[in-house]
Amino acid sequence: MRIDSSAGGLPGYLKEVYLFRELLWAFAAKDIKARFANTLLGTGWLILQPVLLVLIFTLIFSMGAGIDTGNVPYPVFIMGGILLWEYFSSVVYESGSSFLVDSGMVQKIYFPKILLPCSKSIARMVDLLFNLALLVVLSFVFGYWLKIKLFYAFLFIVLLYLLTIVASIWASILVSQYQDLKELIPFVLRVFFFLTPILYPMEMVPGQFHWIIKLNPMTGLINGFRWSVFGIGEFHFIELAPMLFVVVLLIWGLIYFSNREGKLADIV
Repeated sequence: MRIDSSAGGLPGYLKEVYLFRELLWAFAAKDIKARFANTLLGTGWLILQPVLLVLIFTLIFSMGAGIDTGNVPYPVFIMGGILLWEYFSSVVYESGSSFLVDSGMVQKIYFPKILLPCSKSIARMVDLLFNLALLVVLSFVFGYWLKIKLFYAFLFIVLLYLLTIVASIWASILVSQYQDLKELIPFVLRVFFFLTPILYPMEMVPGQFHWIIKLNPMTGLINGFRWSVFGIGEFHFIELAPMLFVVVLLIWGLIYFSNREGKLADIV
């Protein structure tokens, strides 16, 4: 028997997602266990990977390019951007192929398919928490005291989660339709990494290009997060305007799943 998830429209689909909510946590737990099973360092990779990235980029950009980050040590400065970007990019990358990797389950078992890409954002939350703790440790090592505005820091993390959910939903939609796009996702993420002020402050970007960089929703989130934990510069909340488009994409993605749920199994 095939369940017609589109019968109740978007409200009916959202109710169905809520009824299957325990699967979300089950999928996330499965992903976490799979990542660290039969690995040499286990959860040690959660610390080693961002530390190596910070070390490499510090050697290349801080010393080679002479980037000025004011009174914030460069390793601490870029960690404030890398921890957000690594969470976002890893979830989007994994979500893009989520239907292909679990195609057997998608074809044989009925559940709201949107739970698969969404579960990646929960599984990777472990990395984000580790990286937040690492930011505190790095600031202590370099003798820099964080000036945390707790409410705003939490707000930017929530907005990051929203953006990541939306990007992961659309990555899964596009790859399920055009499977060769899964090869394009890493390239697109790599390009946007350098177009986002992660390794450099916005002050280094020529003024005529600011509006282009700020169209990227990650720009506002990273600038805002740094402002909320480092207390440097000024942050204008108009920089979060691209998040309005993200909300539109969220609604559009939910409508897509509510209408196409029954056909996804045939596509993958």
